[in-house]
Amino acid sequence: LWLVAAIGIGGAALGTRLHSEPDTTEMFDPSSGPRKADTFFNEHFGGSQFLQVAIEADLNQPVVLREIRDIVDELRAVEGVVDVRSLVDPVALLSEGFGGRRDIPETQPRTRRVISNLADQAAMKQLMVPEGDAAIIHVKLAPGGGEQQQRITREVQAIVAAHDVPALAQGDAQSPALRPV
Repeated sequence: LWLVAAIGIGGAALGTRLHSEPDTTEMFDPSSGPRKADTFFNEHFGGSQFLQVAIEADLNQPVVLREIRDIVDELRAVEGVVDVRSLVDPVALLSEGFGGRRDIPETQPRTRRVISNLADQAAMKQLMVPEGDAAIIHVKLAPGGGEQQQRITREVQAIVAAHDVPALAQGDAQSPALRPV
């Protein structure tokens, strides 16, 4: 009985020295396969941690796409963000292919045409829903510890909070928020 109590007290004392680390690669020896693979991935592809930002708004409205473009531009400027993917780049490319400029379409009919054509593409399911009322922004983070990831997450949340995408899309065709710029 005394032996069990001593082991329990010793275990509790040692347990206070434990700390959690979100970076599981620290559990592996630097020369191990998983650690080498993680190092290779980080050096060549920029990390394996992602944040995803959900946007629920009418993607057929040019103002919504412009707002998403602005969010993406701000996210790309955050230190520790290595890549940002959204539907903005495919929209701009298809808009150019339809004879416009390589940017967000200027009018709602053009925007609707581009979005409806993109919605049918299988690869676009990673960036938007086929109904055209929601999208995802994928944010890839640079390799780093938990504190860095928390800092980046707070910055991303602040940027997204500063953009009220659904509120901008409310109104009729005469609303200043819905007019092309």
